[in-house]
Amino acid sequence: MLLKLDIKNAFNSILRDACLDSLTDIAPSLASYAEWMLRTPTPVIWHQRVFQCDCGVQQGSPLAPMLFALGIHPILQEAFENTPSTIDTIWYLDDGILSGPIQQVTQVAVDLEARLKRIGLTLNWRKCELYSPTQKPLLGPLSSVQQLTDMSKWTYLGAPITDGPSVCYETTTAKSQLVCQRIGVLAMKHPQYALQLLKMCTGACRAEYVLKSTTNYDEATKLTQHCANAMKEALAKILGTPAVAEDTWIHATLPVKMGGIGIRDPQDIWPACALANLTTTGATAASLVLTPTSSTRCKPH
Repeated sequence: MLLKLDIKNAFNSILRDACLDSLTDIAPSLASYAEWMLRTPTPVIWHQRVFQCDCGVQQGSPLAPMLFALGIHPILQEAFENTPSTIDTIWYLDDGILSGPIQQVTQVAVDLEARLKRIGLTLNWRKCELYSPTQKPLLGPLSSVQQLTDMSKWTYLGAPITDGPSVCYETTTAKSQLVCQRIGVLAMKHPQYALQLLKMCTGACRAEYVLKSTTNYDEATKLTQHCANAMKEALAKILGTPAVAEDTWIHATLPVKMGGIGIRDPQDIWPACALANLTTTGATAASLVLTPTSSTRCKPH
């Protein structure tokens, strides 16, 4: 069985001292800048009120993922270095998966939560997910965990973790459709914000990430075509028109300096994104695949 762990409000809750101490040990040349950024409370404005935030890393900062990883890494190493050989784990920033017998997975998860509290983090058991082909009776903390027996709904970091082209297509198209629908709703009141979100959510980096779980040419072609159609519907809401004509869409996908609005058509950029993904992450992805004869142990990234 697999247990996907969710940390409550992780980036905003981690103790800054944990991040700064690890950074000082590993990359002292960056310590001064990080100290300047995090050592004093950060003012946060909400409506007319000002709050002083003295924990967490600043989301949006290029250093935030690295600082968070440095803060949580010693805890993960400590928690997993003596786990039973039957337990495997994969970890990326605040998202982790434990696999193994249910009793041992439960014990490791409870022990991990106790260690995480030392750096200000707690597990959100209600948002954790248990992946198992059959429904199991759960006790203790796992009693509130959501159980998923349908393998088509098994995902990690937004990508399906089961085999089959149809699973990837259905999972990704459902998400792209939902995002574009919400952008369309936003466009009714704030079209400028909606356009900015549409451009941010459909850039080359997003396309490359989606294609990490795409396995063949036909699937990628169908997937990107569906995403483009959803984007056209969202753009129509932004422009206040019933539909977007093909020449209007081509014009919209031109760079701003050429008179367009800078939207990237996923059908145009997916081959380059797929090649970039294959050459940069292919070996790493292969090394993380669980096989009966290999163990991933703890691999924070």
